[in-house]
Amino acid sequence: MKNFFTLLPAFALLASAHPYFDPRSLKDVTPSHVDPSDNDVSFEHLVKNTTTPGIDSLPSCAIPCIQIAVKSASTCTLDDLPCLCKQRAKIAASAKKCILHTCGAKKTLKKVRPQVQAMCKEEDRKEAEKRAAEKKKLKEQEKARKKAEKEQKERDKAQKEAEKKKKKEEEKKRKEKEKEEKRKKKEEAKKKKEEQKEFEKHQKEEEKRLKEEEKKRKKQKEEEEKNGGQSEKRGETDEICEAEEMKKAEHICEHGELCKHGELCGHGEMGEIEERGEMKKEPTFTLEKVKAAHTWWKIDKEHPVKGEPF
Repeated sequence: MKNFFTLLPAFALLASAHPYFDPRSLKDVTPSHVDPSDNDVSFEHLVKNTTTPGIDSLPSCAIPCIQIAVKSASTCTLDDLPCLCKQRAKIAASAKKCILHTCGAKKTLKKVRPQVQAMCKEEDRKEAEKRAAEKKKLKEQEKARKKAEKEQKERDKAQKEAEKKKKKEEEKKRKEKEKEEKRKKKEEAKKKKEEQKEFEKHQKEEEKRLKEEEKKRKKQKEEEEKNGGQSEKRGETDEICEAEEMKKAEHICEHGELCKHGELCGHGEMGEIEERGEMKKEPTFTLEKVKAAHTWWKIDKEHPVKGEPF
């Protein structure tokens, strides 16, 4: 079947000589030109109520009306079938009065064939499939959106629970840390207290010891003052004993002979000492003489030189 709209220019030429068609009269078309009983007649109605298909049966009076309606009421061109099919409702509404005026309602009802309906059938099917696909796509998108929202809610919930758990664990660790710090501080305070107590104890003991020593020194000083003369004699005796002990050490080094234990003063009868050029003689004093002269002196066994008064 040939494209209907490709033949529109030819039909327009034929329609230009039609006695009912005057393009200038379109602006004067009013509802008074149409029978009131035919007001429900529309282009779609005319197309749907035809039974005999075929381009050749379309009255030439309707073609210019359709052609003008395409140009005035749509954004389509005459060879753009998909566009014409989409906007055919606007085209029909625009061409309705023109067709009724030029062709007459009864004549149009009888002779207009469903050419537009036939030509748009495939486009309508494609459009229906497209709408169904878009509807399906929108449905899938909505389903995907709801799924994504659900997953996001689950993730948010899981994250919230994880944060809550983490916060709880951190709070628990913080409390344990504070508890441990308090325990350490308590132990440190206890330790410091014990150390302070021990220090005070030692300090008291030291003070006591110092007092006792001071008391002892005072007592000793009093005794020394009481026995002042005897102390001077004891000092002289100490010096003599130290000198004799030095001589004794020199004698041991020179002769290799040991003096008897306790002979702190004098050498006894050792004979002449040729090396020193000394003559044989009695020692100036002996231990017995010292003891006899100083009866107050007590010889200490561990420290023979040093003694304490009776």
